[in-house]
Amino acid sequence: MTVQDIFVCILAFMPTGWGMLQIAQALKPLVRRAGFWGSVKTLARGDEIVMGLLLFTPLAFFWLTHMILNAAILEVIRLGLRFELGVFIVRG
Repeated sequence: MTVQDIFVCILAFMPTGWGMLQIAQALKPLVRRAGFWGSVKTLARGDEIVMGLLLFTPLAFFWLTHMILNAAILEVIRLGLRFELGVFIVRG
C-alpha cells in the first residue's frame, strides 16, 4: 500500500465519519444517556481539524500568495508610473 493509497482511503472515509457524527447529533439524547457524548464532541473536533488541514490550508496558501503577488506587482506598476511621470515633468 502506497502513501497515495492511504491518502485516497482517508478522503474516501471522511464523509462517512461526518455522516456518523450527524447521526450522533440527531440521536443526542440517546447518545448522552449512553455516555458517549464527550467522545462524539472529540471526534467532531478532530474531523473539523482534519478537514481544515486537507481542504482549506492549500486554498489559503494559494489565495495568500495570489494576494501578495498582486500587491507587489501593483506597487511596481505604481512606482514605474511615478518615475515616468517624474521624468515627463522634468522634460516638459
